[in-house]
Amino acid sequence: MVERIDILLPPASRCGYGVLPYFSRAFLAALQRCGVSCRLLGSEDGPTPNLVSQLLLDPPDCTLSFNGLLPDEAGDFFCERLQIPHVACLVDSPNKFLSMVQSKLNIVTSIDRDWAQFFLDLRHDTTLWMPHAVDKDYHGDPESERPYEVLFAGTCLDIDELRESWKTLFSPGLCAVLDSAAERTLADQNTSYLRAFNYALEERMRLHGDVDTQNLDLPDALDNLEFLIRGRDRLALLRALKDVQVHVFGTKSGSNGWEKYLQGASSNIIFHGRLSYPETLDMIKKSKVVINSCPSIRAGAHERIFAGFLGGAAVLTNDCSYIRTLFTADEELLLYRHGHYDAINQQLADLIANESRRREIVHRASQKVLAQHTWDHRAKALLAHLDKVLPAVLQQL
Repeated sequence: MVERIDILLPPASRCGYGVLPYFSRAFLAALQRCGVSCRLLGSEDGPTPNLVSQLLLDPPDCTLSFNGLLPDEAGDFFCERLQIPHVACLVDSPNKFLSMVQSKLNIVTSIDRDWAQFFLDLRHDTTLWMPHAVDKDYHGDPESERPYEVLFAGTCLDIDELRESWKTLFSPGLCAVLDSAAERTLADQNTSYLRAFNYALEERMRLHGDVDTQNLDLPDALDNLEFLIRGRDRLALLRALKDVQVHVFGTKSGSNGWEKYLQGASSNIIFHGRLSYPETLDMIKKSKVVINSCPSIRAGAHERIFAGFLGGAAVLTNDCSYIRTLFTADEELLLYRHGHYDAINQQLADLIANESRRREIVHRASQKVLAQHTWDHRAKALLAHLDKVLPAVLQQL
């Protein structure tokens, strides 16, 4: 049985808008409620000078960090150096984390079942599917004043600049593969971009054979594919929303931001600046509906869905078979499919006009979240997994 887990704070340079430190502290509290002794080590400014000595003088059963500890420039892992197993709780896609399989001391968790299977297919047998979650104590009163009709918080992904960069980065054959995979992913709400890429590559090789698979940088190709589908999905959705007031918070990923991409869109789109993660949680409490656009997640659920409900907002999110196993469409959340927006405007307008129905939806959904999708539930699942796999991991020492 696991008795001690030390959580390592990721440096701010890897945290974007402060989400990883927030998750770290919330998960630490959940583990403690499960009876596990925990320390929060390190600093958002980077590793502290005494971090190694703290761990060696008083070693835990394992360490844990959100999005894991990648190898250093020499290819060495921190867990190998200390000879202490490490749990890498990945909350982003697997593209940048494939190196984790190089050390058997890394125990990987992934928020999407298909992503977890990706690691299992690489024979990293200690991988766990562990979806996103929310702090059980986060709460917004659904009956409180909510001045924002619809909230979208997200970066504007500069897909035009991305596509232009492909001209020098990729062969025409690989560009065609990426475009085909993007179309397949966006058209089929149950196909992950990982599988879509494999399908598109196999088809291209069968028909043309013009992709250099021997020298293919797979993580880079998948990064570009995921960037494209996320950028296209959120842009198309926001352009389609015309009958409700949508408040867009976010910066830009390249040269062009929301003002450029939504130029000429309906006047109901109101632009704001960037929000930190804690600020986003506060803004959810002031919003009637929260949009979650994340087409790269097909067999999992983004934390924005769970936080939206506990924050007192209704949620509009991508349709997929997995999310339908968690919530009942129209009765507990609103779903959309890429390219099919005809009904969404009316559904949103009707929901915002009917406050009692909106509150009923939030109440039903939030009860399910509290029953199944808090960090306390994920802590229990992880501890059960560690009890199974940690003995075999320790044999690697």
